Amino acid sequence: MGTVRPRRPGGVGRLALSALLLAALPSFAPAEEQSPLAPLLDRIRTGSVDQAAEATDELVGRVVATLTEALDAISGRPPAEQERLSRMLARTTAILRLRLFRAGLSPADRTLLDDWAARDRELLELLFDDDPDQRLAALYQIPLEPGTAAGVLATGRVADWDDTVVESALEIAARLQDEAVARGLTRYVTQAVAVVQSGRLSPAEQAYVIVLMERVQRCIAILSAAGARDSVATIMDAIRCFSRPPYRRLFSLPDAFAALGRLGDEQAVPLLLEYLDDRELRAVHNIDVETAVYLTVGDAALLALVQIYGLAPEALGFRVGLTPKAVTGFVDQRARETARQTFRAWHTENGEKPPDQRKPLVAPPRDGPGESHRP
Repeated sequence: MGTVRPRRPGGVGRLALSALLLAALPSFAPAEEQSPLAPLLDRIRTGSVDQAAEATDELVGRVVATLTEALDAISGRPPAEQERLSRMLARTTAILRLRLFRAGLSPADRTLLDDWAARDRELLELLFDDDPDQRLAALYQIPLEPGTAAGVLATGRVADWDDTVVESALEIAARLQDEAVARGLTRYVTQAVAVVQSGRLSPAEQAYVIVLMERVQRCIAILSAAGARDSVATIMDAIRCFSRPPYRRLFSLPDAFAALGRLGDEQAVPLLLEYLDDRELRAVHNIDVETAVYLTVGDAALLALVQIYGLAPEALGFRVGLTPKAVTGFVDQRARETARQTFRAWHTENGEKPPDQRKPLVAPPRDGPGESHRP
């Protein structure tokens, strides 16, 4: 991507920047120095939709006025100075985004971020620049070292407003897969679910949920591949959120269930049992001219339960796909019902026992296909 040159404001710009930061970020100042803007921030965070909107307008007006006063003093100055001011404004917004991002981090990630800032503050600010090309270039300059702030920074850009930056951030997170990545993606999924469940999205903003949903599914896949068991509760919350109308038809429940199955945490069992009888068809794979394998939502839940308990899918009559595009499911309804009954009987007897005291799963009898090949 080439060398990215840092943006630094001139002397007057630094004064204006300092004034703005002191006014707009009271949460980073000692208690005795809290800004009078603090009540406005509280209303934005905790007030109703109308109260938050009104407080936002007032806060923006005050912050802009503070900066405008500083800029008016040099109105009409030469173009070179105007360019410095433009760079200062860009850096101002970058620092504001960075400070807001830092405030939402866990103590462990905040420490990693601060350590990074002490070594390379310029690259850090460019990751929050107005220009998406600057953010993308900065992403590719992050050394992918596990246990550093690399995972914090990469996952921080999953919430970016530029799709190319988001895609690159997810690719980097998938390559790194360390604990910081797991915390960052879990944090993103938690925040996305909170946005959807807040009830504050207008009808026009509902389309934004599709974007969130696609990113959440990508995050879940990476968390599963990374073996991030601490994310199981968050993934379950995402499933509960997006499995209801109007989001359900666009959310891949089989993929989300598969992620829980790979993570293998039994806290997901009650949720998966809720979907066991769901007959909504989600995938079909033709084996030959006369036979197809069908996967329903209930089948996907059962397959995840089988994985969590370390059972063999074949023992329940699953037809296991051996290629990436193949489907693991059932060829007919009789096999499906037999598998569910067999698993429920096994789970009733063994589900609450310690793993070493559970009995093996007895495979159901194979008596040929049922009357219908459809689920």
